[in-house]
Amino acid sequence: MKTIPLIPACQNMEELQKLTNLICEYVHPQMIILFGYYAGMTIGNVLKGYELLILTQEKPSVSYRALLQYLELHFHVADRREKNLGVYLYPLEFVKYKSVQSYFLTTIRQEGLLLYKSENCKLNERIRYKPIKALQQAEKSYQLAFELGKAFLDNARHNLESGSCRLTAFHLYQSALQFIRAVNFVYYGFVLEERENLLIAFSRVRYCSTELMQLWEGDKELAAWRLFGRLQSFDYQARFKEQFRIQENLLNRYVKQLQLLETVTEHFCTQRLKEMQILQKL
Repeated sequence: MKTIPLIPACQNMEELQKLTNLICEYVHPQMIILFGYYAGMTIGNVLKGYELLILTQEKPSVSYRALLQYLELHFHVADRREKNLGVYLYPLEFVKYKSVQSYFLTTIRQEGLLLYKSENCKLNERIRYKPIKALQQAEKSYQLAFELGKAFLDNARHNLESGSCRLTAFHLYQSALQFIRAVNFVYYGFVLEERENLLIAFSRVRYCSTELMQLWEGDKELAAWRLFGRLQSFDYQARFKEQFRIQENLLNRYVKQLQLLETVTEHFCTQRLKEMQILQKL
């Protein structure tokens, strides 16, 4: 891991240090690693903003959203030279275990820029990344999640045609969940164990590719923050709400958006798997 700021990171080190200090005050991490564009790495999101891997001793006691809100409260985005910020909160043990099959984590640990490390942090620098195993696991997990996503989307279309709005809504939620899981498996090498909000889950993968980012932006009425927020509500409402009502024309638009998500997911994942096949031969 690098410990000396490199260009282009050096021009913003004062700003990065302020963000690091705020994170330390709020999260009390074991380690903070800068990766991506500002660490001189090729891996990273398409916006080239700050990307921070934050490691904690135990399961993080604060949420991804809460951390961003805290940083905004004490250091407004409008006051930052770099507006884009991505944060990843993981326990140390999780990173140690998942690095075996995660090119994402392994690359960060090898090439990232260390911004902070506590005195009692114990993260072995030796990384046993297994590229063949990682590729096999990614291919298997992608295939399973993607096929499930397609099946749920087909069910949603059939239910919409038969006039069952409740089942259409529930299967749309399940379809979106599986497509997002497919992207996570292929790009990160894992999916977080806990049940996550669809909106947050997609916000973490939206900058993995230009196509995913464009899908997030969407149109004004069906931008991803609206789409996935509504789909998340279907998980509970379609199963348990006694009176569930939604316009069929709106569900039809959701079906079309998830068809687009299916196409983008397949394209991104197949391209990423090809890259992993090349890497495992090096």
